[in-house]
Amino acid sequence: MISYLQGMVEARPTGDLVELVNEVLELRRRLVQDEIPFPTRTALLQIHTNLLGFQGIRGVAEQTDCSPSHLREHFRVHVGVSPRAYLQAFRAFVAFEQLVRTPGLSIEHVAEAAGYSCRSSLGHAFRRHTGLPPGWVRRALRGNDFSPDVRGLVEAAVRVRQVAEKEGRAAPLPLDRAREIRLRILTTVRELQRRAPPLHSLGRPP
Repeated sequence: MISYLQGMVEARPTGDLVELVNEVLELRRRLVQDEIPFPTRTALLQIHTNLLGFQGIRGVAEQTDCSPSHLREHFRVHVGVSPRAYLQAFRAFVAFEQLVRTPGLSIEHVAEAAGYSCRSSLGHAFRRHTGLPPGWVRRALRGNDFSPDVRGLVEAAVRVRQVAEKEGRAAPLPLDRAREIRLRILTTVRELQRRAPPLHSLGRPP
């Protein structure tokens, strides 16, 4: 279902920041529009709204009256990767959110907010999922003022990738791939801005 996250698990040694942001926002859109069925929906909502308090798949399985193995398989079918793989990717996304929206926050506090035990754990995981070190991303964002909404987050990711390409830290995307991602991002952002209530207001479906 989610090609970027599947690629992270199956083949790619490092990720791409713009694609990571795009995939997480697309999944958020699907949650908002009630396109993800129970019990995967419950697991995703808990990850998205209570990352630091997430009790793991066993905890969600108990709440949803299903076995952990069934929940893991259901999650993989509807998200494209295992719950563990998605949780790791989402933590990297949250770290990027923190870098964009709270530029004065130390890297240590960014790590804490995203659920990493220390700065070095953040650095290793963030580089794997984005291809870039968090400290370098912060420097690439310096001097820019992005809006606090999802559009600002996407613009920040695109800006970071442009700087990375200019400095030789990232290979330019093929033109057709860049156009595809741009179209998907625009569609996702438009839908989120038009329809999105806070995720914490999305309860268990009837």
